Amino acid sequence: MSQSRLNAEQQLDNPHEIVAISNAFHASLDLDTVAQTIVDRLFRVASIYAVALYRYLPQTDRVVGVAYAPESGADLSTHLLVTQYDMLHDMVCSSPSVAMTTYDQADQERPVWLVPLQAQQELVGVLALWEREPGALTERERYFVATISEQAALAWRNALTHAQTNDDLHERVIELSTIEVVSRHIAATLDRDVIASDVLAAAVSAINAEIGTCLLLNAAGDFEVIVRFDTSETRRVGIGEINPASSLIAQVVQTRKPVLVADSRLDGALIGLMPDSGSALGVPILSDDEPVGILLFEDSKPLTFTESHVRFVKTLAEHAAVAIENARLYQAVRAGRDQLQAILDSTRDAVFLFDHRGRLLRFNPVAESMLGQALAPYLGQSFLSWLRSVRARQLQSLTGFSLLQFRQYVLDVLRNPARVTQRQFQQQHGEDVRYIDETGSPVLDHEGQPVGWLLVWRDNTEERKLDTMRRELSSMVVHDLRNPITSIISGMDMLHDLFTQDTLERDVMTKVLQIAQNSAENMLNLVQSLLDVSRLEQSNVTLDCESLSLLDSIDYAIKSMLGLAIASEIGITTNAPPDLPTVWIDDEKIQRVLVNLLDNALRHTPPKGTIVIDAWHQPDQKHVTVRVEDTGPGIPPDERQRIFDKFVQLDYQGALRGHKGTGLGLTFCKLAIEAHGGTIWVEEGALGGASFCFTVPVVPAHGSWLESDLPE
Repeated sequence: MSQSRLNAEQQLDNPHEIVAISNAFHASLDLDTVAQTIVDRLFRVASIYAVALYRYLPQTDRVVGVAYAPESGADLSTHLLVTQYDMLHDMVCSSPSVAMTTYDQADQERPVWLVPLQAQQELVGVLALWEREPGALTERERYFVATISEQAALAWRNALTHAQTNDDLHERVIELSTIEVVSRHIAATLDRDVIASDVLAAAVSAINAEIGTCLLLNAAGDFEVIVRFDTSETRRVGIGEINPASSLIAQVVQTRKPVLVADSRLDGALIGLMPDSGSALGVPILSDDEPVGILLFEDSKPLTFTESHVRFVKTLAEHAAVAIENARLYQAVRAGRDQLQAILDSTRDAVFLFDHRGRLLRFNPVAESMLGQALAPYLGQSFLSWLRSVRARQLQSLTGFSLLQFRQYVLDVLRNPARVTQRQFQQQHGEDVRYIDETGSPVLDHEGQPVGWLLVWRDNTEERKLDTMRRELSSMVVHDLRNPITSIISGMDMLHDLFTQDTLERDVMTKVLQIAQNSAENMLNLVQSLLDVSRLEQSNVTLDCESLSLLDSIDYAIKSMLGLAIASEIGITTNAPPDLPTVWIDDEKIQRVLVNLLDNALRHTPPKGTIVIDAWHQPDQKHVTVRVEDTGPGIPPDERQRIFDKFVQLDYQGALRGHKGTGLGLTFCKLAIEAHGGTIWVEEGALGGASFCFTVPVVPAHGSWLESDLPE
């Protein structure tokens, strides 16, 4: 017996060697490492010429060589597979071990012993041991090989499982990443063809299909090819070659489930697509469980597509269905865009139309005006795109929502999309405050299901102003009329009591009558002011104009308010040239204008203050300008137009003295001056207070009354 044979025999009797070999088999989970370790160890412990390991493929019921020892010399494993393929498969599947004879490439007879590798009754591979000569393997060697082959089977099965797990995880990571990218892309578009192209391209790349086709349901109810990709190098396929009536497509439509043809030659399936297809996969695109499209994949090789591919494409199809449904809704809305846009453009309310995922589908110019920005860049995009472009403070001023409130509002709508919402909020643009009534209502399809959201903003600022004005007028009338009426009634009661006394006190009676008379005059003045403003607004007042000196009107106004000025320690001065030209005015109306302006200045000028009345005329002008300036707090620039409106009284500052105004004095001044053909305005005075200015027409020096010079 040779020395090597003796050493091998000694190893067979050493249990530690079996443990060492087993540990070597299980030392790694790498397929190539485990396979090579198995054949190397067996080659060293048995008197054999060569060893080969074959992997069993259950999906095809075939075996394939994965490792061979020794590395030098003729590769008998390849030769064995070529010449004895069917015999090898049949024997390893039916016997615990098989001895057979094969021939190498030099036609030399080589005895081989085949040992199936089974782990928990699962065939995972086959060992092939070539003897140097017939009967070279002893019974002890055969027993030893059978013993360690059990450990080899377990190690090989563990490596296969590990490799498959790694492959599955890697494939799953790629699939999830692909699905995330594709879903983000198709969510950003409402173009059906772009959605179909993006989904199909991603699927073809991920599952390595040679040909991919996307068919979608058209308006006639037929499936038509939208896009088709061919990655094969041997043949090119045109869209016209697809047969929408193929058995595979018909089966997908009928079952509404994916159909996998692993091997068309074995299954005998009439795919009806590529003539030489070896495998095919069809996956429906379902919307409400109805097929709206089909994804088809073909490959010339069998077993290209797996159940993992089916799950992946099915997930893609679900995302595609949502995107296509959104595109369909958008197209339906877009089909009537001209009529809809005409309605939207003509309404005074801001209108925003969203789909059920919060993407902006439609808006009108009023919506852009209320938000103060163009909305075209956000068309077809989620409201989140707009939200990311505004700051939290800007969000509050535009929508009345804080960021948290806005988030809660959106969540409430998503949870209950069929609910109608209503709220009121204030919208701020700089110093301008608008009062908005908001109504949100669902957009329903023909089955009454919510498919979108319509948001309407109504600007009721003017209505609120009118309502406020009405309430202020009512309050003013009630307050300002009640006081003089109360004074009159009280005076009458006092007179009644005085007449019942034995001695009449004439001075007391005179004072009581004076109070009653003053109260009656105040009430009459209030009513007269209301009537005058109403007539002036309706142009129903006829001015009694004549050529007069404006200085006389100014003197009258100063004398009328002199008592209040002295009591308030306020000085009134006049700056006017003595040669001021005569003016064409209604003296009574202009006097009331001057008195109103002086009264307003006196009520808001602090003690020791000053009021200056200026009047001047430029030779090239057809009017005289009058200015009443005080040293009071002044009027903010954004309020200088509003104070001439009816019943407007600034809330930030009260009168320092006298009664609170009715809010009609400046309105009367404006209407009276405009009736004369002049203008009135307020600006910041040189003394720091308010400066009211107005113009009245001059009398032409030549005495020609031209309509272009004077008002009627």
